[in-house]
Amino acid sequence: MRCGFLTHTIYSIIVASLVFTGGALCFSTQVYAQGKAARKSVVIQNKDDYRYISSTGMPYYAVANGGSSRIVEQDYVFRIPVKPTPNKRGTLWTPAMFFGVALDGVPIEHALAPFAEADSVPLNQQLDQHGGVLEADGRYIYGAPPVDLIKKNFSHIGYAADGFPIFVSKDKAFKSSYVLKEGLRPNGSAGQGMKYNGTYLTDYTYIKGAGLLDACGGLKLKSGHYIYVLTKAAPHVPLCWAGVPDESFKKPVREIIQEEVVVAPVSRVKASSPAQMSNQKKYEMLKARRIKMHGK
Repeated sequence: MRCGFLTHTIYSIIVASLVFTGGALCFSTQVYAQGKAARKSVVIQNKDDYRYISSTGMPYYAVANGGSSRIVEQDYVFRIPVKPTPNKRGTLWTPAMFFGVALDGVPIEHALAPFAEADSVPLNQQLDQHGGVLEADGRYIYGAPPVDLIKKNFSHIGYAADGFPIFVSKDKAFKSSYVLKEGLRPNGSAGQGMKYNGTYLTDYTYIKGAGLLDACGGLKLKSGHYIYVLTKAAPHVPLCWAGVPDESFKKPVREIIQEEVVVAPVSRVKASSPAQMSNQKKYEMLKARRIKMHGK
C-alpha cells in the first residue's frame, strides 16, 4: 500500500509539472532565458515537425556572469522531433553522439574521462558544481543534472536526441534501476581484477524494478507520454534512447578525431608496434576509422 501511495504521489507531481509547462508535447518553444544575457546564447524555435535549438554551447551560469574565458563557444543546431518515434528495442547511446541538449543549449551526455587504457570508457569524476565538465577541446557539457536549470521540485530541463523531454527531480524521488555490479571486474575488461566502484559505465548493470526508471532512464506516464529523468546518482544520464535519435546530435568527425588525438594515449589506438606513434599517424588512423563509422 505504501509503495502504491508513493507511485501515485510521484505521478501526481509529474502531471502537475506537465500542466505547468504547457503539456507533455508542448514544452519550451521560445528563447530560454532568465535574464537578457541568456537570450544571446540560445534560441528554441518550432518549425514544421521539428523543434530547433541553436546555441553557442555556453551554460547559463557562464552567460549570467558575463561569459567565460575557458569555455569555447560552439555553433550548435540541434533538430528535435516534436512527435518522437518510439523504438521498442531501444537505441543504445554511443560516445559519437550527444544524448540530448539542455534548455540553455548545452549538450547532455556521459562525461567520459581521458581514456586510461585500450577499450576502456571511464567516467569523469570531476564534474563541477553546475553538473557539467569542460572537455579537452574547450567544449562544455552536462554530465549530470544541470543545477542552475532546476527551479522547482520537478523541472523540465531539456530534450533528448529522440525528442522525448528530459526532467530532473529535485527531491531525488526517481531512482535509477542501474546498480553497481558486485565482485571484481573480469580479465580482459577495463580495470580488470579491481572491484566495481563506478569508475566505468560497464560497472553498472540494469536490474528491472531496482528503481522507478526503466532501462533507458525514463518512464511512461499514465497519459501515455514518455519522459527521461536525470539522476543525481551515477550513471546520471540514460544509457539508451527509447526512440530514434536525430542525426543532428552526431558529433562532427573532426571533433571526435581531435578529442581522441589530444586525450588518448597511444594504447587507445591499436598499433602493431608498442613504439610511440606520431600525432599525424594517429590522426590518419582515427580519421579512417571514424569516416567508416559515420559512412562519410
